[in-house]
Amino acid sequence: MTNLTHLPASELIALAETWIGQLEYSKGNHWPLRTVAGDTAPGDVFRELVERVKESILPQEPAMPNIFQQIIDRFGRDVQINKIQEEALELALAINHLKCPTKDNTEENLYSELADMAIMMEQAEILFDKTRIHTEMYFKLNRFRDKYLGDVVENR
Repeated sequence: MTNLTHLPASELIALAETWIGQLEYSKGNHWPLRTVAGDTAPGDVFRELVERVKESILPQEPAMPNIFQQIIDRFGRDVQINKIQEEALELALAINHLKCPTKDNTEENLYSELADMAIMMEQAEILFDKTRIHTEMYFKLNRFRDKYLGDVVENR
């Protein structure tokens, strides 16, 4: 079994949630999920583990999920959906400017726009169906892995 004790709590939770998402996706497709321990993890047990870890660790960290909902409540669903579009465009422009020799753009702007987009994606998971987003994400990642990384994954 891989030692995960060196990971920060937030990364452990994200990893566990990723596994849960893979389990949710694999249920309908009958694809086995191998965790870092190499065995198949039952989704309900894993979900409970994530909830217990969240309850015991996250209160010590800032309560960020609440702020995303507060922003949505303050400005409204439609405004925040438009903000997602705006931030996506600003990120695309920042990336484009990095490649343009006539633009005086720094990596600092890129990281600022990446942070803005990360904030908006957190809100997108509230505004839209988080499960559907993650299911589609896992489908695409699995498809990419099978198409382009199949031999790399098998060699590990």
